[in-house]
Amino acid sequence: CLLFDLTVAFAYDQRLTQGEPTVESAWTIRTICSSLSWLERFHCAEDVVAASVHRMLAYPYMRHLGLVAQVLEDASAIWRGGKRSVVRAVLGVHRIFSKSEQFYLLNRLYLTDACVWIQQLDEGRITEFAHKVNAAQTAACADLFEVVRWDLARFIEEARDEGEEDEASDSAESSSGGSSATE
Repeated sequence: CLLFDLTVAFAYDQRLTQGEPTVESAWTIRTICSSLSWLERFHCAEDVVAASVHRMLAYPYMRHLGLVAQVLEDASAIWRGGKRSVVRAVLGVHRIFSKSEQFYLLNRLYLTDACVWIQQLDEGRITEFAHKVNAAQTAACADLFEVVRWDLARFIEEARDEGEEDEASDSAESSSGGSSATE
């Protein structure tokens, strides 16, 4: 699932920069890829899709559900293209990271080994995983709001509670400060 996570982040950067990596590309890929930024280990393609959707809507400067749907379709197309397409995507990330002063170590830690490993895989396993990726992408794009699953009502309630607590502590401080001034 590291490779799928990586291809989603690569597809996001490719879609955003139109195939011409920028100085922000390494940061963008690393941030969207939970496996690289948070060392997350996924067990199914659906979990990768959910984490990637959350990260694409939270971190980069371009946040839009339509863009997320296109990126998921692009990542699915990379996997449907077979082993050669996936290797090209991983090598593209490797090239971007090799030019970065901060993220070049990720090549040595993860990507070089991933490139070697994927080349040894049977094309049948790639095709099998591509079907799982396509199913996860199709399900996610059918209802992106369900994939996001952010409980906004709970977040708003927590923000209100924190605001009320802050107001209560501010009023307690001002009343204790006022009584000491009168003495």
